[in-house]
Amino acid sequence: MSNNSENNHIPGVALPIDQHIKLLREKVDFVMETAETNKASGESTLAWRSLQMGKAWLGKALESLGTSPNPYPASDTAKGIPPTADVNKAKDIPLAPKDPDGYTQYLNKTRVEVQDLINQVAYFKNSNSNSFNEAIANSFNHLTEAKLWFGYELGRVKESVSQSHK
Repeated sequence: MSNNSENNHIPGVALPIDQHIKLLREKVDFVMETAETNKASGESTLAWRSLQMGKAWLGKALESLGTSPNPYPASDTAKGIPPTADVNKAKDIPLAPKDPDGYTQYLNKTRVEVQDLINQVAYFKNSNSNSFNEAIANSFNHLTEAKLWFGYELGRVKESVSQSHK
């Protein structure tokens, strides 16, 4: 694919690549905010951190396209630091249930959401310049890592329930 975002479309999606990546960043931001609100352990904190990195690498992919304003502009003053780009626009962040079964359902749903993001990012692999491809590969890896950390969190929940029944 060329760097001309007007010609870079995903089949079945009527958006240029840069706009699609911005929407992906917003979706990652929503899952990230939900994960941050519902952090319950080291594992869920690491999942949240991996989501942050997945979103950041999507921003680097945007930067490499050169078609949108840089999501990481430099600033010489603290007041000049621009707001975070491509943020979740939803008002309500869901709270995970506190009971083990409800929390397990939340984790499973979150893992499905992350897998959907991984699938969307995977579409862009090896589709553009080297810097774009590297950024997409890093985003893919961090989102996959987030899903794995949520899996470890499921294991932690299972272990805590097992321990409480002894």
